[in-house]
Amino acid sequence: MRYLLIFLFFGVSGCSLNDSLLIASSGLLIADWKQTLVIAKNPDMYYEKNVIIGKHPSEDKVNLYFGTCLLGNVLLPKLLTDKQQTYWYVGLIILESVVIRQNLQLGLNFL
Repeated sequence: MRYLLIFLFFGVSGCSLNDSLLIASSGLLIADWKQTLVIAKNPDMYYEKNVIIGKHPSEDKVNLYFGTCLLGNVLLPKLLTDKQQTYWYVGLIILESVVIRQNLQLGLNFL
């Protein structure tokens, strides 16, 4: 996980801080998306804690939810100031890092 974050933060040269944070937060959303698809495919082994999509979401529901999240992560910050965008991305990175770490502890991989 640590190496993924290092790559996402420093792997893109020539980007602004907020562009780098957008890339990092989007990468973490994609990792969470992949983990959640594993949950959707294995309802007998796992359940989802996200109340928006429910304990046993379908793959379609997972794809719609995370597709919307990624689109929102790109579009919504455009309505914010640069400083607010930084807070948005950092908050999302912290949230997704916690969720992905919990999922990894349960044995859910994202590769």
